[in-house]
Amino acid sequence: MAKILAIDPGSEQSAYVMWDTERHDFVIDTGMGDEAGPPIDDKAILPNEEMHNVISRAIINIDIELIAIEMIQCYGHAVGRSTFQTILFVGSMIQAAGYEMAVVPTVIPVRLYARTTIKGALGGCKTDADVRQAIRQRYGEARKGEKLEGVVKDIWSALALAIVLDENSKLKTW
Repeated sequence: MAKILAIDPGSEQSAYVMWDTERHDFVIDTGMGDEAGPPIDDKAILPNEEMHNVISRAIINIDIELIAIEMIQCYGHAVGRSTFQTILFVGSMIQAAGYEMAVVPTVIPVRLYARTTIKGALGGCKTDADVRQAIRQRYGEARKGEKLEGVVKDIWSALALAIVLDENSKLKTW
């Protein structure tokens, strides 16, 4: 595996990270504003409507080899509308990737991963703070000029998924 698009989906916006498992770093799109548009950020939080475009461009321009999505799982609690909106959006991202795969000669897998699996693979993390700490221990702080600069909010979750897959490509899927 070399390049991953890792996504933490949400009901209205989603976070993503493009990660290179060979360099153990973010993937930089060096496109110079060709007909496909301006370069894609290596990490961002975007409205869900824009994620389909990121998926398409990542497949075509960046040679992404896996789309990894953190999947909603049942914890035995009642869920609301936003949870179902997120699940619907995950389905639409899978569909968008499949549509683009018809254009690209290679098949790019889309895999779903449970949050508990991701946290466990990061050393048994229990909370989001534990996840952030585990990532900081591996890659440093999220300060200006540092590798993790710009990692905020839900990008931490997308990054956790990318790092776990970087360290264990055979991670159990959802």
